[in-house]
Amino acid sequence: MRIGVFGGSFDPPHLGHLSLAQRVQKALELDLVLWVPAGRNPMKPKIPHASGKHRLNMVKALIAEEPKMATSDLEITRGGPSYTVKTLDELQLAMPGQYWILMGADSLMTFTSWLQWDRIIRTARIAAVIREGFEPEVVQRVQGELIQRQLDIVKLESLPYSSTELRTKLSAGESTPEGLAPAVAHYIAENGLYQRPGK
Repeated sequence: MRIGVFGGSFDPPHLGHLSLAQRVQKALELDLVLWVPAGRNPMKPKIPHASGKHRLNMVKALIAEEPKMATSDLEITRGGPSYTVKTLDELQLAMPGQYWILMGADSLMTFTSWLQWDRIIRTARIAAVIREGFEPEVVQRVQGELIQRQLDIVKLESLPYSSTELRTKLSAGESTPEGLAPAVAHYIAENGLYQRPGK
């Protein structure tokens, strides 16, 4: 199987995330895109606003109509910092296949700071999602022949949504801000997520 691993906080997951996953799935002809909400991102010290359970359920709601997408709770149930190299090891045991790690240009630029990054690219390829027009500039800045050989560039138009902005709008009382799928908005409202204290 050709499997893409899409990790992130997904706090909350939005239509930009979904568009990215759809684009990569089609471009690389992946059999499956596996969304893996992070328990705790070691590159981002802030604790997610929503619990792992809620973030996993929101992703499930977002991709409910996507037959080539699924979720994994590996990093949430493992506990501690969420390291890609550990996730890949566990996934390869459970579902042997050819793997791609989905990431944006920012993550690609800091990839060599990841735990055992060289081992990651010996067991998986990188699917780097880069805004159209910026791919040559980004690729030139990627250091190392090993990374270059394992790199697949997927071009994507700029996405107007961010989880941070959506949280701000939700805490201000917007129930369905643009960029949030109706099913995710319903889940957020039902569980009282991202509300200001006292609301």
